[in-house]
Amino acid sequence: MNEKKICDIVRSIKNDILIIRMEGVMKKLIICFIGVFCCISAHAKEHMIKADYRQRPPEMLINEKTGNFSGPLIDILNLAAAEVGLTVNWENNYFKRSYSRLIRGSVDIVPRVIIKEDRKAYVKYFDPIGYQQKNIVFIVKKGMECMIKQYEDLYNITVGVKKGTAYFKKFDNDTKIKKKLSVDDKNMSMMFAANRFDAMIILDIPAFEKALQAIGFTKYGFADYKHVQVISNQYAMSKKSPKIILFDKLNDAFKSMVKKGKIRQIYQKYHLSPLLTEKEIEGMDKDVDIDILTD
Repeated sequence: MNEKKICDIVRSIKNDILIIRMEGVMKKLIICFIGVFCCISAHAKEHMIKADYRQRPPEMLINEKTGNFSGPLIDILNLAAAEVGLTVNWENNYFKRSYSRLIRGSVDIVPRVIIKEDRKAYVKYFDPIGYQQKNIVFIVKKGMECMIKQYEDLYNITVGVKKGTAYFKKFDNDTKIKKKLSVDDKNMSMMFAANRFDAMIILDIPAFEKALQAIGFTKYGFADYKHVQVISNQYAMSKKSPKIILFDKLNDAFKSMVKKGKIRQIYQKYHLSPLLTEKEIEGMDKDVDIDILTD
């Protein structure tokens, strides 16, 4: 074997050794990278809470074209979470699915959850960020607003109601009123436009006006009579949430925002009427039938 071949063999062996060393170094770097990535991910998860949003105008809005979402209830939770060093990972879900996720602990927090006794086994309610004067109104055909001037006038007409929704105790328990059931806002709006009943009772005015606009019906008005009630607005946290230990800190953040007027400022930012405070609702009717209210 000549000297050139020996040199080639030696050089080849050196290259193989170098490659093996490089591979070893690369493996170590990859392992280190994975370790760092896992640490960062674990740190991020530790400082992140999961929350669900939904189409709930005007407090939560989803742009159907872009998928972007916004609204005061989004901003408020983002700020409260930031106050205690957390970020919010938002996911879009219908309320029924969100509530199921709350029960299982798949989501930490959901905005605007009506307080119900049976839910307290699964969720913990934060103190209200405020109160909303929810007028229970009756929509009638335009020009017929005086058809309902007082509660007793309801006995003379047929009223459309949404299945599974409570309005107020007197109305809900009154068997003398002729009521026609509908499955949702769209269905009730179409039935009203088709003259299936004389009036429809409405809790969520913006949602119903949107449903009426969707079917192109504009010949409606609000009856003279309305029932006024006050509903609290609060977030709920899953009792199975791994972040439940931070409940008190988050609750303090919400209360601080109320006290400093930040809640009011956020609602004004979206050109919405500010939520009412405890002092402002003194003397108002708070006897609300919330057993099956729509969240």
